[in-house]
Amino acid sequence: MSFSALFAKFVALIGSVLIVWRRATTPQPSQAIGQAPSIPLPRSQGVLPTLKMPTAKGWTAGHLPTAAPGLKVNAFATGLKHPRWIEVLPNGDVAVAEALAACAEVVIAADERMVSISAGGGGYGSPHEREAHRVAHDVREGWVSRDRAEAIYGVVLRDNFTVDQERTSHLRRQ
Repeated sequence: MSFSALFAKFVALIGSVLIVWRRATTPQPSQAIGQAPSIPLPRSQGVLPTLKMPTAKGWTAGHLPTAAPGLKVNAFATGLKHPRWIEVLPNGDVAVAEALAACAEVVIAADERMVSISAGGGGYGSPHEREAHRVAHDVREGWVSRDRAEAIYGVVLRDNFTVDQERTSHLRRQ
């Protein structure tokens, strides 16, 4: 047996011992499901954290960001501590969502519901039944391409990323 083959077996043995040792010394997490889940505390990230959370910073009073030529910037909401997203509704109104806090504990009663908004997932029902303005929002956010919006959801967008209702209706009828 060559030296490199012997060395490789030695390294593999050391690695195997370390894996067995870690599994033996690390407590198994309990399942975090059901009416009263047992959620473990987060592990310390040590000296070099692996994740740096961004800090939201608002505009200074009386100052707006510089917009590209032909565009303008408006403040739709002020005083938000944890802003999350903005959505333009079909009637032109603007909805602004804010989280309760960077980290919060929320107590949910038996007759209440919690809604979580996130991207991704398999979806529910026919893609053609999804509201076109929501598909347009997903395209603007970069979650879905214009081509996929048209091919999967049957939503045709104009150059300014607004829904072309006539062409969308026609495409969805096909």
